[in-house]
Amino acid sequence: MLAPPLVALEEETLWEYLHRVVFWDPRNNPVTPVLVFDQFEELFTLGRSGSSREQLLSGVADLVENFIPHNVRKRMEARGDAIPFAHDSPCCKILLSLREDFVWRLDGLRKAMPSVMHNRFGITTMNGEQALLAVREPGRGIIDDSVAQLVVRFVAAGNRPHARADESEIPLRNLKVEPALLSVVCRELNIRRIED
Repeated sequence: MLAPPLVALEEETLWEYLHRVVFWDPRNNPVTPVLVFDQFEELFTLGRSGSSREQLLSGVADLVENFIPHNVRKRMEARGDAIPFAHDSPCCKILLSLREDFVWRLDGLRKAMPSVMHNRFGITTMNGEQALLAVREPGRGIIDDSVAQLVVRFVAAGNRPHARADESEIPLRNLKVEPALLSVVCRELNIRRIED
C-alpha cells in the first residue's frame, strides 16, 4: 500500500482505495487493475431507480474520468487536508459490457462520464477462422485443434437451417459464428470439463 486509508475502510470510496494501493504482478511489476462491468444493461433494467444505482454510476464516472469524488473533496475541505497520495492520473481501466440494444442508454451518461462516448466496440459475427482462434487460444493445453474445430462448426450450424455440425466440407472462413452463442457453448463445455 502506498498510503493508509483516510477513513474507516467501510467508508472509503473505490476511487480512494484504487489510488492509494499499488497492485503487483507475480514478477513484482506494478499493474493497472481493469474493472469489468459485464451485463451493464442491468443497471438500466433491474436497477432503474434508487440511490444505489446513482451511487454506482457516480462511482464509475469518478473512476473513468478520474474525478475526485464529491464526498472525498468535501471531507478533505472540512479537515483542511490535502489528499496524501498521487491522484492526478487514472488508477484503473474500466470496461463496460452491455447488449447492443442498450448502448444508446450510455448517451445519458455523457455529462457525468464524457469518456463513455469514446472507444466503443461492437462485437460482430465472426468467421470460422476467427472463432477457432477464440476457442483455441484461451483453451491452449485444454482443447486440441480438432475438438476446437468441432465446437466452431457446431455453433456455426446454429446459423444454418438443417445444417449438421460435422459438415467439414465448408471452409472455416465461410462459416458465420455468433460470438455470444460461442461464448455460451464454451462456458458450458468448460463447466462440464471441470465437473468431470
